[in-house]
Amino acid sequence: MCKKLLIKTLNFRALFTVIAFAFSVQTFALEDTRCGSISGFEFSNGNSTTRITNNQSYYIGDLPSDFYVDLQVNGYSRSAKFYVKNLDTGQRYSINENRLPYTFPGGNGAWNLGCGNFEIKSKIYKYRGCGSYCDSETIRFTITCDDPCGDIAGYEFSNGSETVAITNNAVYELNSLPNNFYLDLLVNGQSESASLKVKNLTTGQTFTIRENYLPYTAPGGNAAWSYGTGNFKIISKIFATNYCQGDACDQEVVYFTINDTVCGEIEGFEFSNFSDTAVSIVDGASYDLNTLPSNFNINLLTSGPVESARFTLTNTETGEVFNRTENVVPYTYPGATNVVWAHGCGTFKICSNVYLENNANGEACDSTCITFTINCEAPCGDISGYEFSNGTDAVAITNNAVYELNSLPNDFYVDLLVNGESESASLKVKNLTTGQTFNVGENYLPYTAPGGNAAWSYGVGDFEITGKIFATNYCQGDACDEAVIYFTINDTVCGEIEGFEFSNFSDAAVSIVDGGSYDLNNLPTDFNINLITSGPLESAFFTLTNTETGEVFTKTENVVPFTYPGATNAVWPHGCGTFNICSNIYLENNTNGIECGNLCVTFTINCEVPCGAISEFAFSNGTDNITVADGGEYNVSDLPTDFYVSAITEGGSESVRLTATNLDTNASLVFVENVYPLEGAAWSLGLGNFQIQAELFSGDTSTGTLCDVQTVNFTLVDVLECEAVYAGTGVLSTGLVIVSPGVTVSVNVITNNDAILPLGYQLGTVLTKGNDLIIEKVSSSTTISMPEVGGFYKVHTIAYNPATFNLSDISLGNTTVFNILDLIANNEICADINEAGVPLTVIMTGSTDRVAVTAETKTSAILESDIKLYPNPVVDQLNVNITLLQGEVLTYAMMDVNGKQVLAGRLSNNTNRIQTNQLAGGLYILRMTSETRSFTKKVVVRK
Repeated sequence: MCKKLLIKTLNFRALFTVIAFAFSVQTFALEDTRCGSISGFEFSNGNSTTRITNNQSYYIGDLPSDFYVDLQVNGYSRSAKFYVKNLDTGQRYSINENRLPYTFPGGNGAWNLGCGNFEIKSKIYKYRGCGSYCDSETIRFTITCDDPCGDIAGYEFSNGSETVAITNNAVYELNSLPNNFYLDLLVNGQSESASLKVKNLTTGQTFTIRENYLPYTAPGGNAAWSYGTGNFKIISKIFATNYCQGDACDQEVVYFTINDTVCGEIEGFEFSNFSDTAVSIVDGASYDLNTLPSNFNINLLTSGPVESARFTLTNTETGEVFNRTENVVPYTYPGATNVVWAHGCGTFKICSNVYLENNANGEACDSTCITFTINCEAPCGDISGYEFSNGTDAVAITNNAVYELNSLPNDFYVDLLVNGESESASLKVKNLTTGQTFNVGENYLPYTAPGGNAAWSYGVGDFEITGKIFATNYCQGDACDEAVIYFTINDTVCGEIEGFEFSNFSDAAVSIVDGGSYDLNNLPTDFNINLITSGPLESAFFTLTNTETGEVFTKTENVVPFTYPGATNAVWPHGCGTFNICSNIYLENNTNGIECGNLCVTFTINCEVPCGAISEFAFSNGTDNITVADGGEYNVSDLPTDFYVSAITEGGSESVRLTATNLDTNASLVFVENVYPLEGAAWSLGLGNFQIQAELFSGDTSTGTLCDVQTVNFTLVDVLECEAVYAGTGVLSTGLVIVSPGVTVSVNVITNNDAILPLGYQLGTVLTKGNDLIIEKVSSSTTISMPEVGGFYKVHTIAYNPATFNLSDISLGNTTVFNILDLIANNEICADINEAGVPLTVIMTGSTDRVAVTAETKTSAILESDIKLYPNPVVDQLNVNITLLQGEVLTYAMMDVNGKQVLAGRLSNNTNRIQTNQLAGGLYILRMTSETRSFTKKVVVRK
């Protein structure tokens, strides 16, 4: 009885100790050591930095002295790789970095690759020695050695379409400037930004604008001028960097005045007598004197405030000049409303200026000049000929000529052609075959029969057309000119040329295409050239020209088929070269009668088989194509459906032979195709590293000349593409569980509702034990049952898609959380697991777990004084000396005074270095945590 009471008393004490320890452990949960990510690149020398933007150009003189490329990382990582390529020379460089900061060149060494175009690809890894990478990022940039500084070329008022140059101390009227204008700073050479300081000297207001994009304008962004009127001073500077940083490349000051004076405008001129209808004067126009108002003068049309007008009239034929100033509206020349035009006929130029004050004083509001002609005699032109026309195509009509209806333009009419002036025309059309006569009167050009550009409706036969033109409308008065023409229109059914072909009238013929090239060995044996025709024909005439030698050969054929050199059994005798063949066809033998048609083509016959070249390789399915880059890695899910590898060729060739080698197994397959691009079945060689060699031949089935050989290497992978998923965080419903044999006990995870679960995903839990995080239990929910074995455990939430990951695949007692993280990192499953987990203590009734708890509590207290931090205060690097327990995983997190985490990582045995060079000066809290202990230290960072 005493022993039982003693044991129970000891169990109660152990139980309370364990409960206190469990709550202590749960309070100091481990920090997350999951894979970090790349946040960007910087040019840096440890003191100053310039962020690198993709495809941006940097002047080397603007970068930090002795700079290197610094890889910016968020979260946890232990190493990084750099792959650097000079895009101009093709040189490549690669380094590994195992300590932050990760730099190229390594160890914070100064950049030594000079100027040019560069590409950097970086990867970060969770462990040293690399393995699966956490994140990858590629960036391209240019470093120039030439100073990009330009200079200021001047200023102008502009709205993007119209401009007015700004002259120093000049005065401008607001209404004479472009609509919605802005002030544009003009620059020669390179610049990245500009500042414009606009001061209204009249009001005292000052406006400052900074622009990072051309054009540099005030107001900024091409906005319309909003600084009013008055006297202005503009001070401008341009810079070689964005945001007007550094010294200015150039500076320019300009003064000018903008006035808003209300002033009238000139609307135009007119011939007027202020009673009859006025006639507007158009620049360059001609007017008949007898059509103008009687006793007219020239009236100046204005709008807005005007007090006087000045006229200058020049007779351009005699050179005489006349001036007149008018102070009373209407402003007229020669003056007043009752003074009549006195200069007769001729060509004149009249200019007028309008003013805000009498006697042409004050500001000139507007000015304009026009030229016009007054004719005293009605103008008369002459007839220059006739043509068949439809407004687009035309055939000139020759007297007594014969025309075939089908050779004339579609929907043609007869067009009477005129030189000089005329107002109307009459056309008398007589069909001499039928005796019909048609009269047409036209008042508008073109003068046509039928009238109004209507299609010819007078049939076929012999025709006589009499055309007359007149100086007045409606064919009134005497005719200016008259012309008679005779012609015949026939509607004869005539054959047509359809084309040419190489033929021996037994093998398949080869059509001849204008400009085509043909290999002699691909043409029919003993071929000649066959003229293909349709419709009634009796003869054909051939003219063959060897364009290389200049030799010319002719042949007349009266029997179908019409061939060259003649008959069906005459063989082509001219060998190879480039030739032009023309053929004319006729309705009668020996090329007599009507010529029905003609055709010429140029072609080349090659005696040597031409050789092409392989330009590239592509993944293709006949519709979609992706170019294969040498050394490239491709996810099969990104390639076209049912793809095959295609060798893309250019130039002449007949076949290609592809050899596909699996570089992992050294197995090879050979494909021979005679059609480009390769039209094979879908890819069936699986995944891995491959080499494709393509050989191009001039003959079929890999025969003849080997024209080209090209090789490409690539890798095919099948990487699962997962959606963004996050297992989230949470706490346990209890940190201590007492388990009795045969009794099921469960623990709930109370989540923080921060998990990210795409459609189809769910949240489960796993129970792990030991530093290796060996999985002992799994659950498809946030409730998990406890094992009947006491000890220290962790509960981890896991977000997963049951379609790609089955929890039953986990081998309990063997699979670790790290195994699952590797599967996730390698894109083999779509999931996320909370690696840190939440500590949990399990006590079996009657077990001796209390001994371990007591021992670990004492150890923690003893080792708490083992940590050493120096220097403190720190500038760039904090040294942490600590002795780890066997199997202990100790992580750290540094927070600022607002509780925001700024650094995190994992500590190793003995000496560790934490980089603080990126932190601002101030007080920080460094918290270090493991399963068995935790420490909190204050760190002061100084700059």
